[in-house]
Formats: sequence, structure tokens, C-alpha cells
Amino acid sequence: MFGSVIRFLLIVVEIVSSFLLLGAILIQRTRSQGMGMAFGAGMGESLFGGQVGNVLTRATVILGIVFLANTSLLAIVYSRMTTEEASVVDKAPAPAAPLALPGAHQFIRGRIGIH
Repeated sequence: MFGSVIRFLLIVVEIVSSFLLLGAILIQRTRSQGMGMAFGAGMGESLFGGQVGNVLTRATVILGIVFLANTSLLAIVYSRMTTEEASVVDKAPAPAAPLALPGAHQFIRGRIGIH
């Protein structure tokens, strides 16, 4: 029960941090002004002042660290799952042995020249 709550919270953090990181990256200025121009010229400067580059750069670094740390935690949590919590594919029965076609043995022997 506790493990499933932790997994759920980590997945929520992963989704939120990925969208925030995507937004922080797209809003940043590039040499050609990038996506920042789509939101209006100078919007970032009027919102954050002259330090818009520093604010967005710090936010991107912090969100990147949160995203990578959360991804690592998700990998650790899912790698330690018990067999009862394993995926449906792991619980599927093994496939049956393939059936031989009647007369296939004679056909193959005839094709390679063995009589």
C-alpha cells in the first residue's frame, strides 16, 4: 500500500516537473529570441525585470535536477518491485511449443537432397 502511494506521488512529480521544465526551456531567450517572442516582445523583462535570464536559467537548472533525481528514484522503486507487483507480461504463461506440419520432415529432406 505504502509503495503504491510513493510510486503515484513520484509519477505526479515526474509529470509536473517535465511540463514545467519544458515551459522554462521554451520561454528562454535564444540568439534569435526563440519562443519568447510568441508570448509578446519583452514580456519576460516586464514580468521578471532585467534579470529574466538569471531567473529562467536557475529555474531550468533546478527543474532539471528535480527531474533527473525523480527519474532515478522511479527507476529504483520500480526495480525493487516484488513478483506479485510485476507486470502482466511477466505473469503470462509460456507459449506452447510450435506444432510440426505433417510431412514437413520428408519435404525438408527432399529439398536438401537426402532420400
